[in-house]
Amino acid sequence: MPVGKEPKLGLLIDAIREGIPATKARLREWYDTCRDEPILFWHTPAIRYMTYGIVAIVGALTISWFADLWAPNVEVKDQATTTDHRVICTNDECTKMFVIDRPFGFDDFPVTCPKCSKETGQSAHRCNSKSCNGRWVIRRAQDERYACPHCSADLGPVD
Repeated sequence: MPVGKEPKLGLLIDAIREGIPATKARLREWYDTCRDEPILFWHTPAIRYMTYGIVAIVGALTISWFADLWAPNVEVKDQATTTDHRVICTNDECTKMFVIDRPFGFDDFPVTCPKCSKETGQSAHRCNSKSCNGRWVIRRAQDERYACPHCSADLGPVD
């Protein structure tokens, strides 16, 4: 014959009901003692730690509120999909430098020059050698490297 399980939840509820009068008596005794000596209220660990917790929460919320007051309202911009490319016209009569806005990785040169309307715009690169001092130039290929046409400084490997 199978053994039945004891109703544990029912036993717990019965134990709580039996303990309620004793708990009421202890709380009443603690309350009366605290009325006679108020410092005992603070010496109760449950009261003390609950107060610490409430103060900590209020303090954190206050600090957060002050931080929001001083923080700038910054809006996040969408990620860029295009970039500015410097271009130099290779037409000997024009040689205009201009900027075009194209997608990242754009390399479909030559482009049309806005001044002479010819398709002679080539990508410009900065030469940082001492003689050029940051001049924008159209790099030329020499062997496996690009070089500056004015001072022959190295401008990186050929793509």
